[in-house]
Amino acid sequence: NTITSLEEQVDGLRSEIGKHAAEEEELRVDLERLEEVLQCVREEKTQLEEEKDEIAIQVASLKDEIDVLNAEREKQASDHDAEINSLKEQHSKMVGELEREWREKEDITKCEHEQEIEAVKESFEKERDEMKLATQLELEKLENHFQSQIEDLAQTERENSNVHQELEASLSEQLDLVTSLND
Repeated sequence: NTITSLEEQVDGLRSEIGKHAAEEEELRVDLERLEEVLQCVREEKTQLEEEKDEIAIQVASLKDEIDVLNAEREKQASDHDAEINSLKEQHSKMVGELEREWREKEDITKCEHEQEIEAVKESFEKERDEMKLATQLELEKLENHFQSQIEDLAQTERENSNVHQELEASLSEQLDLVTSLND
């Protein structure tokens, strides 16, 4: 009777050892899968960091281009101002000549000439202002576009970091479970 009882206990222990071995094998397989996922996440994180570096280089390059465009815009504005000043001088001379002609020719009025000069001046100023506005709008579009790309990359990096942390926590739990089962 004692032998039968001991045999039953031995069979029960063998059955329990078999269950623990099966559970341990499942945990080992799960651990391997989690390690593979973790490796994929690490590789993706590395790739995202490389992409981030590339975008940072592109942003720096675009900032350089923006600086060049700003310098060109300022030069164009300066050139236009110089041209306008030159035209103002020419018009000023023309006005002097016209005043002399007005004295000689009674049918030409001072008002007509002033309107003509003002129209030319407004035309040049309007053209300059339109060019400044177009350049500024283009620069703003570029800045907005790259700011959006940087924000998207930062969001992806945060999401991947969260997944990485969750996977590491799950892996730690699995390792603790395997360790506790082995004990």
